[in-house]
Amino acid sequence: MIKKKSSALLVACSFVLSLTINIPALAQGQKPAPAFTKIETSGEGTPTTKILFIGQSILFTYNTPHIFHMVASSKRPRENYLIEMVAQGGYSLKDHYEDGTALKEIRRERWNYVIIQESTANQIANHKPYEQYAPFFDREARKMGATPIQFECYDESNTDDAHSRMHQEVIRVATALGEPVIPVGSVWRYVTKYHPTIAIFGPDYHHPSLLGTYLMACTIYSKLYKEPSQGGATIRLEYTNPVTHKTEVLDSSTNAQMKLLENAAWTVVKASP
Repeated sequence: MIKKKSSALLVACSFVLSLTINIPALAQGQKPAPAFTKIETSGEGTPTTKILFIGQSILFTYNTPHIFHMVASSKRPRENYLIEMVAQGGYSLKDHYEDGTALKEIRRERWNYVIIQESTANQIANHKPYEQYAPFFDREARKMGATPIQFECYDESNTDDAHSRMHQEVIRVATALGEPVIPVGSVWRYVTKYHPTIAIFGPDYHHPSLLGTYLMACTIYSKLYKEPSQGGATIRLEYTNPVTHKTEVLDSSTNAQMKLLENAAWTVVKASP
């Protein structure tokens, strides 16, 4: 995967999250255009690592790519990144394929990684569309020299049976395509079992909380870099909820739950294939 660069430089990372989704007026029956986010850093240091996220609202609720970038930058302050996301609420890979925007983004850049998230429903129950459309994204990513990676969703019903069905389906699809898996669902299940007081679900018990998004970011980091996300510079995340207007803050220097989530992500990832 990515070669590790050592550095004595540690900087405090503070980031105010924001994601504006502009949805144009639509005719009846039309789907809104997917949401985008883009993070780009440049300067002296390693070559730019380029990562494209494709998925749905689980990714953009608290802007997972931004939080992943903060985690990665805290550990690797000299590394440069180009990170983009194409996501839409409720989209499956079939929806993304028919929309075409995500495929255009894959073809636009020489990505290192394309992280592919199928809808939760298709990972758990409706397997045929997942198995049918995942190969299209795999093929397009590989054409651009990227490593395609399947993103294992978590299950909001919070049962071993649902998680098992989802996990087996993701592994089946990934194995058939020769892809690695980011085991977010498995890490999520681990936390709900061993740290049940940590609120990784949001108020609707479907989308992640800010802590849940941090957990996903740590899982992604540990999978890509094959190392724990612990030990980097201090991360401070601040988000003003657009609905409640309440400000949520996470600071890794004082928040013990963040440290538990970092450890949970690495515990599961290092035991995963």
